[in-house]
Amino acid sequence: MLLNASAILTNGFHESEDLGWDKFLVSIGDTFIMLGISLPLIILLGLIIGMIMYVTSSYYQKQSKITKAINQVLMVVVSMLRSIPFIILILAIIPITMALMGTFLGWEGAIPALVISATPFYAQIVFNSVTQVSPDIVETAKAMGASPLRIVWIVIHEALSPLIRGITITFISLIGLIAITGVVGAGGIGQYCQNATKTLGEDDDWLWLGVATILVIILVVQVVGEIFARKLDHH
Repeated sequence: MLLNASAILTNGFHESEDLGWDKFLVSIGDTFIMLGISLPLIILLGLIIGMIMYVTSSYYQKQSKITKAINQVLMVVVSMLRSIPFIILILAIIPITMALMGTFLGWEGAIPALVISATPFYAQIVFNSVTQVSPDIVETAKAMGASPLRIVWIVIHEALSPLIRGITITFISLIGLIAITGVVGAGGIGQYCQNATKTLGEDDDWLWLGVATILVIILVVQVVGEIFARKLDHH
């Protein structure tokens, strides 16, 4: 299985190189399918991991040996996963992808790698965001007898603005990762642009259409994300 995957990654995934509006629209659809499935999972898992990192850190309370150990393990795991090049990660987790999705090709085969790669990235953003919340807010909540879950919610509420900006950054990063998944035939705008490069010098329009589409998506997300972030800014 790994040898076959290596051959695909080395030689590229061969698909019809026909370009046109039909192929372009399908690539846009595949891109949003991957975004629609992976992004909510990344946000949910990243928020959970980031908050566990926070509540086991010295920012939240005095660390015990257990909480310190949990925090250090999570920090190391998050840092290690963030440092693995995405193309290598795709290959390394093929057995996991096959077990979960039944294939390592197509947009289905891209989802596990996208989630595993981007979740640590957002988890670190979550941790950095909530550590900026004033300790006085946490201490006040504790003094009023708030439960740990209530305190966690208060901290998240106070950090909503940077968390939204973090989602925007993660979305943009995810667009880049989705473009890379074209090497395993995941479809999407990245693979479309990859196919379009084979007509360079003859017909560049489809390539530039793909590039412009990516830029428009990123621009729209940045603008919308910043609007929401400013509205939710409590400072």
